[in-house]
Amino acid sequence: MMKEYKFEPNSKMIDIKDGETVSVTLVGKRFAYSIFGTVSSLNGDPFAGVNVQATADNSCPQQPEEATSEANGQYRIRGLQPGCSYSVRVVPDKEIVERSIPAQHTVKVANEDVRDINLVAISPLKIVDITASVTATLNEHYKTLRIVMYRKGNSDSPVFSQRVGTPVNPKARLNPGITVFFPRIPLDGKSYVVELQSTLSDKTYTYKLPSTTFVADRGSVFVELEFKPEVRAAEADLNQNSISALVLIALVAIAFFKQDLATSFLSFVWSKLNDVAADLAQRQKSKTQVRKNEPINQREIEQMADQINAIKKKKTKKI
Repeated sequence: MMKEYKFEPNSKMIDIKDGETVSVTLVGKRFAYSIFGTVSSLNGDPFAGVNVQATADNSCPQQPEEATSEANGQYRIRGLQPGCSYSVRVVPDKEIVERSIPAQHTVKVANEDVRDINLVAISPLKIVDITASVTATLNEHYKTLRIVMYRKGNSDSPVFSQRVGTPVNPKARLNPGITVFFPRIPLDGKSYVVELQSTLSDKTYTYKLPSTTFVADRGSVFVELEFKPEVRAAEADLNQNSISALVLIALVAIAFFKQDLATSFLSFVWSKLNDVAADLAQRQKSKTQVRKNEPINQREIEQMADQINAIKKKKTKKI
């Protein structure tokens, strides 16, 4: 004799007598579901080894459920209760993943599995991108500049050094500045210095070389450096000794009535004074160029003095 029984959850056990054949039908009721999804990198490749966590809201048990993405980037979180809302997110890791896009998904679990809950994982930053903007007063000053970066306290071994370069059109009035891109450095939390060096003559110009310090603790750094040289004040081309010598020669020349020598001498002095005046006017007008006049040649002064002495001796002999 064959008997049939149908078992449902919480049904009692049955007794089976010797010689009986029993047909048993088991009916189960599902009480937990799963979330399926994929973890990928920014370029779309599968991202393996990432922990994904689902945490229920306050109306359900707070015990989080987790899963790890496989080689193909797919994951499955099991044991989720129907009727509960879950926050699905990537678990940050210093070595593997820093965060995800989006930061989390909110998922309502009903009486079926939830699929296509996908996340893009962002790897932690390990490098620093550095960009510098260099601005000089005049376009012609850029070619004298070099930009250098070194770790603070170790200026003898620069991490990076190169010439700043020149604008596309150096003669243009527009001065947009020069952008310099540095090679990437490690995100090591150490201090670095970026500074300018210049070959511009410090005898002609006065200037301070700008520098800035930053800490390599973020993904990108932007620095600005301004180079503002100023033309030095005009220096007298005639020193005190030269002026004294010129005055002495003028007096002697006039005293001996040597008109041709006096005329030559006065023309010489006048040309020098004109050079000085022109130099001052040029500097006041543009302040961009420094005109270097020839200093008074001491030898010329001595030759004039010798001529005057020779004239004096001739007059003495005639007397």
